[in-house]
Amino acid sequence: MSFDDLLEELESLQTLLRRSREHKDLKKRLLQMYSFKNIASPEDDDWYKRSAEEEKAFWILKTSKYGDVLPHFLNLKASLQNKQYFYTIFRGEEIEPAIIKIPRLYPELPPNSLLSLSKKIEVYTSHTDPSKCLGNLVKGKWDEEGRMGIAHWLLFVEIFLILTNNPVKLNETLF
Repeated sequence: MSFDDLLEELESLQTLLRRSREHKDLKKRLLQMYSFKNIASPEDDDWYKRSAEEEKAFWILKTSKYGDVLPHFLNLKASLQNKQYFYTIFRGEEIEPAIIKIPRLYPELPPNSLLSLSKKIEVYTSHTDPSKCLGNLVKGKWDEEGRMGIAHWLLFVEIFLILTNNPVKLNETLF
């Protein structure tokens, strides 16, 4: 990824976060970007409607008024074999397929993980290794009523990737 690409990503996320601060709550702002109508889990009969809406929400965030807020992810497709899997193409140092695993209690709980086939990218909602864990980025911000989806979770992953790949270094003399 070039420096210009990185700056463009940071500007998109900065715009999103700045506008989020102008409103009361990040969760509310994310739900304003897209709020799911079909509240179904992988165990429900209406899951096919929810999985189609997941793909629709993904493209809405890819083409939002803030620009492409999911630049590391090229597409989203539900698995035909396993209702708890979605596939995406991840664009990092290389372009490669990745699997998003969702829990049985989804969408009340966020997705569990994102794993590329080469394991160059491993991100978990909860994990003992902080270099792979979203943790507090998602904690308390996920809508437990099921109105958030994979596209929202991927936005948290985008923020995580930018923060872990480009940490902010502070000068110790400031403190």
